[in-house]
Amino acid sequence: MSNTQENINAYRHTLLAITDLASDAVPAHEQIFAGISYFAHMAHGTAPTKKHAKDIIKAGLEYGKELHAEDMEDE
Repeated sequence: MSNTQENINAYRHTLLAITDLASDAVPAHEQIFAGISYFAHMAHGTAPTKKHAKDIIKAGLEYGKELHAEDMEDE
C-alpha cells in the first residue's frame, strides 16, 4: 500500500473516531450536514476552479455510495 493511501486511511479512521466521540451530543444527520458543508467549503476554497471543486464533491459522494454498497454486501 502506498504511503498516500496509508495516510488517507489514517485520516478516515480519525474522522470515524471524531464521529464516535460526538455521537452523544450531535445526532448523525447533523454530523453529516456539518461534514458535507465543511468539505464543500474546503473544496471551493482550495480547488483551482469552481468546476474542479464540483467534480471533487461529486466524486466524494459517489465514492461514499460505493463504500456503503460494499458494506451492505458484506452483511
